Amino acid sequence: MQADVGAGLVPLFLCATVGTTQTTAVDPIQELYAIAATHGVWVHVDAAYAGSALVCPEFRHLIDGADAVDSFSMNAHKWLLANNDCCVLWVKKPSLLIAALGTEQEYILKDAAAEGHDVVDYKDWCVTLTRRFRALKLWLVLRC
Repeated sequence: MQADVGAGLVPLFLCATVGTTQTTAVDPIQELYAIAATHGVWVHVDAAYAGSALVCPEFRHLIDGADAVDSFSMNAHKWLLANNDCCVLWVKKPSLLIAALGTEQEYILKDAAAEGHDVVDYKDWCVTLTRRFRALKLWLVLRC
């Protein structure tokens, strides 16, 4: 990153992995975040493959430092046996995601009951302007 800054570039994004699909490699999140934070870089943790293992306390050390990152995702449809497709995404500052992806155009249907209330409209959290309902299948798996 320092070399990039020296070359006049602006570091923007760092993606650390927890359990890559091909090798199950785990990046040192805490150390990577410490470096990236000095440059104001968005740090994301991709735990798509092995993130489900983090429900077990004995594996949580693998994400030391993850409490500081900007976003974290894992696929519950892999090891947690939720039906395909079920990805869990956590974002530290949802307002930044909404600022990038949200819509306020008049032609987009609004929920009249939400007007003036702090209702989360998840269509503003993704590119597609819609969001499939996946929460129930994950909730049921966790309850079981």
